Amino acid sequence: CIESRYFLVKSFNMTNVEMSQRDGLWITSETNGIRFAHAFQQYKNVFLIFSVNKSKAFQGYARMTTLPTASIPPAKWMSTISWEPSAPFRIQWLNTRRTEFWKLGELRNPLNDGEPVFVGRDGQEFPEACGRKMLRVMDRGGGARERNGAASSWMTRTNVASLWTTRKTCDHADKDEISAWQHDESSEGGEVVSAGTEPEPVDDMPLIKY
Repeated sequence: CIESRYFLVKSFNMTNVEMSQRDGLWITSETNGIRFAHAFQQYKNVFLIFSVNKSKAFQGYARMTTLPTASIPPAKWMSTISWEPSAPFRIQWLNTRRTEFWKLGELRNPLNDGEPVFVGRDGQEFPEACGRKMLRVMDRGGGARERNGAASSWMTRTNVASLWTTRKTCDHADKDEISAWQHDESSEGGEVVSAGTEPEPVDDMPLIKY
């Protein structure tokens, strides 16, 4: 029943996210580019859930609409990258709202040792049932669209429900995949500094929590 893949995308700064929302482009590490491209070729939807480091929030989510390809001219904001990136790829922003971490505090990621969903490196994957729940919470519970505190008028949200068909068999699996945990605002500090706009760290690099 799996027809969508969900990945965490980290950025070291809000500017790159803002420019991506404006341009509909993103670029990632070469390793993540390969992973995202494979998912794009195999599944109906690939959703990227964005979070700026130390923001204690998600800044929305987007859907991949093309493979990474050198035929797409890089945006000007990508010109300062000094490491080996993927080729640019186009994305469709479906939600540009800020959603604080505590609003998703009940969700854990079984693909990341049961950590809260806001803990992970750039490119961390979520199971489909978990990813769907995250998008639903972000769609109904996010704050006003923001751009460093100001309302953003760049995008008109698209109803993500039209992009996939929810199946009961997947929903039934939620209970086994996701464990509830006690809500605690102090747990917002579980964010991890990760690649975002830099190459993915080696697998044995210790997680750095804030």
